[in-house]
Amino acid sequence: MILVGDAAGQTKPTTAGGIFSCGMGGILAGSHIALYKKNTVNSLLSDYETEWYSIFGKEFQRMLFFRKLMERLDNKSIDAIFSLISDSDIAEISKSVTFDFHSFALSKILGSKKAIKLISTLLGNEFRHIPN
Repeated sequence: MILVGDAAGQTKPTTAGGIFSCGMGGILAGSHIALYKKNTVNSLLSDYETEWYSIFGKEFQRMLFFRKLMERLDNKSIDAIFSLISDSDIAEISKSVTFDFHSFALSKILGSKKAIKLISTLLGNEFRHIPN
């Protein structure tokens, strides 16, 4: 059995979208099924997962980390983060970002000079969650 798409966890952790990543899963699965031979089934079918992961694995790990981070933030912290991002930052990021790979934009924001303010905002959020 080969799982593809949402059943295989191939939807984006940040948006739950997945036309590209799930579609690629289907293409890769189909390619590996077409090469199927009974005496090498384990190798060929596991290669499908390995190949998909080599394309999307790191990206999905980064997006999942960002999602978990954002889930911990309150509205005040989210507002503070977005207030740090200028129109020129957005324009610069938009020039080189792709719709299906979000982590580049996130790393661009976190790698900016404003990252220290961002980190202090995140820490402030964590301190607000400490019980009195």
